[in-house]
Amino acid sequence: MRQIEGKYHPCADPALSRESCSARVSIFWKISRTTSANSISGSKHGKINIPLQHKIDPEGFEPLRKTLDSIANRLTNAILTASVLICSSILVLSGLPPKLGGVSIVGLAGLIWGTYLCLRLVLVHLETRRSLAGIIDAGYRSGRMQEEISKWQWRYSCR
Repeated sequence: MRQIEGKYHPCADPALSRESCSARVSIFWKISRTTSANSISGSKHGKINIPLQHKIDPEGFEPLRKTLDSIANRLTNAILTASVLICSSILVLSGLPPKLGGVSIVGLAGLIWGTYLCLRLVLVHLETRRSLAGIIDAGYRSGRMQEEISKWQWRYSCR
């Protein structure tokens, strides 16, 4: 334990002298005390400013509302589909009459309905992805997205 403390101690660097290290620590404590004191006094008097920037889309909140509506709709359909499939499986295993070939008709109908709901959910998801890919592809062909991608690549490749 002492080896770890010695290795990671702020004054463990031989290039730093004890005096400069202690001076740095004391300056840090002075700054942190004044900063925390200012924060506490500002919060007591209600004078804390938190700068916040946000960009409002020209279309307003409509794209966000559409996205959240789509997410909620898919999640609801997925939960409904899962519950129908689970309950129908329980009905098939319970052997509830009337039966057709030893399988409960009510459970079988539920499994067919659940399969339909599941396929519909998958097809809607694939259709949405396909239309989204078309939008992204059209934006890429316009050149605007190519400029953005090249800016992003340049920004992060230079570091």
